[in-house]
Amino acid sequence: MLDGIVSWVAAHDAIIALVILGGMVISFALERVPPVTTAVVAAAACFAFGLIPEEDALLAFSNSAPISIAALFMLTAALQRTGVLDQMAHLVISSAKNGNWISLAIMVVMVLLASAFINNTAVVLVLIPVVIALSETLGVSKRRLLIPLSYISIMGGTLTLIGTSTNLIVAGVAVRSGMEPFSIFEISGVGLALVFAGVPAMAVLAYFLLPKGGDPDLKAEKPLLFLTDLTLPATAEAGVALARGISVVNHTRTAPAAETVDTAVTISPGEKLSARMTMPELLTLIEQGKFSTGLTRRQPPSNDTLIRVQAILSANDPNIGRRADQLSYLSMRPIRLRAIARHGNPPGPELASTRLRAGDHLLLEGQAAAIDALAASSNLIISRELNEQSFRRQSAGFAIAIIALVIAAAASGLVSLPVAAIIGLGAMLVLGCLTMEDAWRALDPSVLGLVIAMLVVGSALQSSGAVDLIVKAAVPVFTQLSPFWALVAVYALTSLLTEIVTNAAVAVVVTPIVISLAAVIGVDPRALVVAVMFGASASFASPVGYQTNTLVYAAGGYRFSDFLKIGVPMNFIIGFVSCLAISHFYGV
Repeated sequence: MLDGIVSWVAAHDAIIALVILGGMVISFALERVPPVTTAVVAAAACFAFGLIPEEDALLAFSNSAPISIAALFMLTAALQRTGVLDQMAHLVISSAKNGNWISLAIMVVMVLLASAFINNTAVVLVLIPVVIALSETLGVSKRRLLIPLSYISIMGGTLTLIGTSTNLIVAGVAVRSGMEPFSIFEISGVGLALVFAGVPAMAVLAYFLLPKGGDPDLKAEKPLLFLTDLTLPATAEAGVALARGISVVNHTRTAPAAETVDTAVTISPGEKLSARMTMPELLTLIEQGKFSTGLTRRQPPSNDTLIRVQAILSANDPNIGRRADQLSYLSMRPIRLRAIARHGNPPGPELASTRLRAGDHLLLEGQAAAIDALAASSNLIISRELNEQSFRRQSAGFAIAIIALVIAAAASGLVSLPVAAIIGLGAMLVLGCLTMEDAWRALDPSVLGLVIAMLVVGSALQSSGAVDLIVKAAVPVFTQLSPFWALVAVYALTSLLTEIVTNAAVAVVVTPIVISLAAVIGVDPRALVVAVMFGASASFASPVGYQTNTLVYAAGGYRFSDFLKIGVPMNFIIGFVSCLAISHFYGV
């Protein structure tokens, strides 16, 4: 009986694969479990039914897609650690304050141009935190901007042959099938038509269809701003300019004034000011050693190793209601209060005069023994590991140069993107742009797990013959159509398959079939190959159809239905415009 079941499964493996695929799509749409759980269960089902050989399944773990994404996550962490992303976010936010929505237009142009020559997955990874910061400045939900970020990067990637890896895969398969090689800008005309139609359409659809609010974690995303008092010693040789992101709330040269963050402030020797800043900015300023910061009564020994911890005042702490300079812990032990942060109403205008409240976050510094004794004898809730670290701004130039070289090496074909990214990561570590701990923390296991599991499912659909079954069933219909509508059908089939299978797999399977089909229906094969390029690249309706969609899906807290609502009409609009442009440029 067991042999009979095995034989039946082997004879119907393509049908079983399609059933698994259908169940996976339903689970994605219902969202009862996380997407990565659905993908892993689907991959496990493919294993259980023997739809994919073990050696083929294990290839997913060495596939260039997850390796590229992991390496790019780490490279992006270097931009974060060196303060490059912080400065980018500040510039975008400043432009948003000065020019309101003009900053969005600038962002659109920047993403389009970058995605035309840079792997658009890298572009989206770099810009996700910038776009989230921009959304907070404009006072809109991040979910109204992150899907457009992905879509714009997808459209930008169609402007050149090197804009997406899918274009390169399709072009490579076409050349192996005997076609003339594609030039870098051969598809640019079609890509421009797609951009000019797609960006306005996306803007209108996003306005009406994307969530207008309700970010459940918006408050948690806003970083705590720590208030501290800064003094530059009178013996200092010259004034020091503060980083642009530091908000000055009180300065000895002037009367207390409104906060300013858009212009750099210079503090002269002997001057004192109070300022708010993020934890990384504060740690950077402390480690520079140019300023005296915070409050202390019993100075910690300068020759001993000091540690920093974050403490929270509990509701029954006896210091509640006192001024910060009257904090009893400062007189009890050689500990320095570096700064105070508070959710909601910020403390201030000076650190010393701030009245302490329950829930205040205190950044404390002292010897390990003093911190241990404080934890044992006080009501403070102490966290010994800070979640954030200081910026390594001295290595920012190296980080930018390495990212540029990685992109140039991969785009020129000198090495593959994974190899270039791994070499770049090694250079980042050697030049001090980040540590290995920073690199590991940058990885997002849910995104990597989703990509790997989908690669396994995609391989199972291929090896079981399910994809071939779909394509071969459609070919007889194509031969009954006029050349233009055959072009539309090729695009539609490619787009549909891309939404459920990885675009690289679709490109490899569909490209040789449409080249053969072109001879039957009397169409220039280059036209159908370009239709495959755009159908496999311009994937909007699914968070798993394209890597950039997967990235913003996780970052924006979207529902599967959010992609369907805006992505389905985008697929129709972009598909029809692309087919019209291909017909015009290739005479179909």
